[in-house]
This record gives sequence, C-alpha cells and structure tokens, in this order.
Amino acid sequence: MLDGIEDGGWLRQWGTRPGSTSAAIEIAESALAQVPRLVPIYAHRFLPAGRGTYGGQVLSIWGTDIISYGSNLAEYIMNDFYELNDARHRSTAAPIPFWSDFIH
Repeated sequence: MLDGIEDGGWLRQWGTRPGSTSAAIEIAESALAQVPRLVPIYAHRFLPAGRGTYGGQVLSIWGTDIISYGSNLAEYIMNDFYELNDARHRSTAAPIPFWSDFIH
C-alpha cells in the first residue's frame, strides 16, 4: 500500500496530500496503523484480523486491486481451490473497515 504513496497515490479520507513524499508516507503509515491487519492465507489472498472481523471475507490483494474471493474462509477455499462458485461477484460478507472501500 505504501508503494502507491511513493508513486503519488493518496486517499481522500487522509485529507490533503502533503507536498513531500516522506510527509505523505508518515500520514499514510499512521492511518494504516488503525485499519484491520491482514493475515496471509495463500499467495495474495488475505483474511482481515482483529476486532469486528470474525468470519470476514477473504480478500485478493494485488497492489490496490482488491476483490473478495469468499464471504468467509470456507467459501474462499471452495472458490479458489475447487472453483465451485465465483465469490468475486457474489460476496454477501459484512464490510471490512477500510479494505471494503477498495473492493470492486
């Protein structure tokens, strides 16, 4: 996520982007410290962890390209390894603070 900041990326919710990259990274690091942590599951698949994320959806994250791969861990395993369902288009999972803003 911070690689994108170095390339000029910025989220509106962080306010006005500072002129210096180092100041921008400092603000982004502070903001990202408040969002649910991501536990690696397999390749670039992650499960959000922390308060309010129990039973949450599995996210596929490649840079800022974030999609849901299952509304929970069991559904993800079926989708990614058995290809029985396409959760990327049908997830009914509860939103995850911050990360759900990126899902498309």
